[in-house]
Amino acid sequence: MRLVQNIALALGVICARPARSALMALTLGAGAGAATLVAAVLGGYGAQMERMVFGAYARSLVITENRLVPDRFGAPRRSDLDRLLEDLGVPVDGAAAWRNGRAEVRSERERLELQVFGVSGDFRFEADMPLAQGRDLTPAELTGTERVCMLGRGAANELFGPRLDRTGSSISVGGISCTVIGVFQGAVTNTAERYSQGVFVPLPAMVRYFDRNASLAPDEVSQLTIVLGSREDVLRARTVADRILRREHGAPLSHSSPFRFGDENASLRAMQRQRNLLTRLLLTVASVSLLAAGIGYGASTMTAIETRRRDLALQMTAGAQGSDILAQIMVESLLLGFGGAVLGALLAYLISQVLVSVWEIPVLFDTSLTAVALAAGIGAGLIAGAIPAWRAANAHPALAVRS
Repeated sequence: MRLVQNIALALGVICARPARSALMALTLGAGAGAATLVAAVLGGYGAQMERMVFGAYARSLVITENRLVPDRFGAPRRSDLDRLLEDLGVPVDGAAAWRNGRAEVRSERERLELQVFGVSGDFRFEADMPLAQGRDLTPAELTGTERVCMLGRGAANELFGPRLDRTGSSISVGGISCTVIGVFQGAVTNTAERYSQGVFVPLPAMVRYFDRNASLAPDEVSQLTIVLGSREDVLRARTVADRILRREHGAPLSHSSPFRFGDENASLRAMQRQRNLLTRLLLTVASVSLLAAGIGYGASTMTAIETRRRDLALQMTAGAQGSDILAQIMVESLLLGFGGAVLGALLAYLISQVLVSVWEIPVLFDTSLTAVALAAGIGAGLIAGAIPAWRAANAHPALAVRS
């Protein structure tokens, strides 16, 4: 009942001076809005940077042979992929097996030494390049030995020059003819740039016709890639995958792992360090903005309470306790803080739409971000209003009346 009375008194005070209350809420909302906007920009920038630089690699488990450890276990096998997908225990968006090699590739006008990629499964997560001509490898072709291939943009330009249509052409890969069914455009992500000079063939065809790599057995591959549902699952998936592969290959836990669980060509850690540095910088700016807004709100609250000292003293002479005055003012601060947080979140959203439409700055709002903004506004309101509320609650009513 007393809480309801305090809320009613607080709302009465707020509504009695709407202009002052609106300015106080706006002061706090500016700081909360700045913090919210910075967090949204950081989220949008981080997501866009991951897509542009790494694409699916930012949430992929990449398994290769650990060549730094001499062992008898060999490279990962295609059959390992089925076992991993069965027992990994995390959401998976796709999986692929790769067998990499080099071969002499000939066309009617050119002879080059190019990389040849034998692929199976969802290899397009990594080879993130739109089609320029032709079509993709079909699931049936990926599991068969048909001699068909796709070319990266750089390889196609060097082999055929300025010809517009290369599909249907025949090339020689390591002395074996292969029909070009598709040509890629430029890479969407930085990690896919390495495939621009490559030739893509089905993995079984690679093993049967095009690969002269004696270091790999027929079932062995250069790399297994499992694209996970989220980046947060990568660390857990590494631990589980290491245990599964040790069991499948007979590698004891007392020895170093015969496999690596990351791609040295895609430095995700370097990208994360850069983003963390930028995050700390911008969050420092946002924190200073929120601190300045809290100080301004506290000063406004103190001034507002000083102008009400006589009214508060009359309440105390009429029987109100110091705790009642303290609760009343803290409820006012709570309501104004909540209103400022909502106003700040609304301002941040409106400003973000301007940034997106005018400067194409990426932003990303989510429910957790909104909750943090509301909590920041409420917390700042309570902290900023605590000192003025304590002073008012402990003031002597007789002195306050005379003043």
